[in-house]
Amino acid sequence: MIYARLEQAELDRAGRIALSRDMLDHAGIERDAVIIGANVKMIVWEPGRLDQLLRENAGRFPLLAGRYV
Repeated sequence: MIYARLEQAELDRAGRIALSRDMLDHAGIERDAVIIGANVKMIVWEPGRLDQLLRENAGRFPLLAGRYV
């Protein structure tokens, strides 16, 4: 279920990636986006949603980072 909404995209000749309208709507992206590299994947966020997520979970990051660092 976690991966149910994943899509693969190819770069065009100009090095751009076209995101489907469904994906843009799902992410709430209307204009700007933030792209986060995650190993061999990219995660695309609407900037306001990412900021909210980071603020809401700021206290959890040291604990989570301690597991992997």
